[in-house]
Amino acid sequence: MARLIFGTMLVSLLFAQATIIPKLNPLIVSPDFVLLMLFLLAGIKGTREGLAWLFLIGIVADIVTMDSLGTNGLAMLPAVVLAGPARERIFQANVLISIAVVIVVTIAHGVMLSLLRGITPDITTLLQALMHAVLIPFVYFAVRRLA
Repeated sequence: MARLIFGTMLVSLLFAQATIIPKLNPLIVSPDFVLLMLFLLAGIKGTREGLAWLFLIGIVADIVTMDSLGTNGLAMLPAVVLAGPARERIFQANVLISIAVVIVVTIAHGVMLSLLRGITPDITTLLQALMHAVLIPFVYFAVRRLA
């Protein structure tokens, strides 16, 4: 039941992120809640389950954003791969390490997505990484309750 709720929430956030949040957000960058939730889920449940969710949400994200099939899934892959070591005790002991990994994941996602779309990465990737660093503790508690 928890997986069904998580999947519904993930798809709902994807649609909100693609349609509603850019219109309501007064800032240049918007948070990528799907990326954060995938990172946290892979850190809590493991890489195998994270890759399964990545495959499903990557296809839906490509359809919603009208990108080439596989673009968003490939761009979100570093989030799941780098979250695997986050299950280790040293990563769970200090929240600053998790925040640093989220910054690296966000920059890798932004650069990879830009290159796959054929555009040059810009400063908004760094701004989004800083936004994710601030949001990750709050999103962690929501994902922890669902997972």
